[in-house]
Amino acid sequence: MYEFSPELQKKLSCGPFGINTGGDGDTKDPMDYNGHGTHCAGIIAGSWNGIGISGMASGCRVMAIKTENEKGDLTNDGVVKAMAFVADAADNGIDVRAVNNSFGGTIAAPCLSVELMELNKRGIVCTYSSGNENACCDIADNTTNQFYRASNSVIVNAATPAYTKCEFSNYGKGA
Repeated sequence: MYEFSPELQKKLSCGPFGINTGGDGDTKDPMDYNGHGTHCAGIIAGSWNGIGISGMASGCRVMAIKTENEKGDLTNDGVVKAMAFVADAADNGIDVRAVNNSFGGTIAAPCLSVELMELNKRGIVCTYSSGNENACCDIADNTTNQFYRASNSVIVNAATPAYTKCEFSNYGKGA
C-alpha cells in the first residue's frame, strides 16, 4: 500500500493512504465501503502467500482512491476528482503507472475524457471494466464508449476458465 508522507498529504489534501472523492464521509479516508475496490486491489497487488495466491503485479504499491459513496453510487464529480488527484500525485513525484477503474454503467461527462488525456500526457495507463450487463458496448450508452479509442486506455472483459466470454460480460469493439 502506498503511504503518503505528511508533506504530500498536506499538498494533495489526502490521508496517509489516499483520498475519498465519493462525496460522503471523511475525504482523507479511502477505505472501501463495499469491498469491491479492496477485492480488485488484491487481484492486482496481492503478495505471494506461499500457498498459491499472488496478485498480477505482486509487490506493486497501491494508492487508495474511493470514488463511491456509502450506497455504492458513483458521480461524474467523484470520478473526475479521483482522476485529477492521480494527475496531481504524479506531478508531485509519485511514480504512478496505471489506474484501475473497475466501475461500470454510465459515467458521461466531457471532463472525464479531458482527465484521461491528462493522465495520458503523464504516461499513465487507465484500465476500465467493460461492464456486466451482457450488452454490446458499440451501441450501449456506457462508460467504455468514451475511452476505448484513447491510447492509454485498456478495457477489460470477464472470461471463463475456458477463455470464453462470461455470460454477463459486455462485449464489442469498445469492450
